[in-house]
Amino acid sequence: MVQFTLKHVLQYKQIWWKYYQANRPEIRYDVVENVVKILSCKERIRGFYQYECSNPMCTHTKVIAFTCKSRFCPSCGKKATEQWVATQNELLPKCEYQHITCLLYTSQS
Repeated sequence: MVQFTLKHVLQYKQIWWKYYQANRPEIRYDVVENVVKILSCKERIRGFYQYECSNPMCTHTKVIAFTCKSRFCPSCGKKATEQWVATQNELLPKCEYQHITCLLYTSQS
């Protein structure tokens, strides 16, 4: 079974580009910015690291493209969420059961 990503869906038959052209004035800048980030995620245009063997006789190289780091990107956003959850878990007390109640009081005259 083939797994399609959000990036694949946006690129399929230029669906995002056609939507953008038809609705350009109504689309918020933030939406366009994040879609562009998702479409360029893990592409060399964002920049990349290139690793080469220290052996001068070896011609192998490995290129790793940068990610977009957008919280709306399915791969980058998931990683950021997992890191945030891990940080929050470190702040909580270590015990079997955790229950926190927040109460909001308002003054009435």
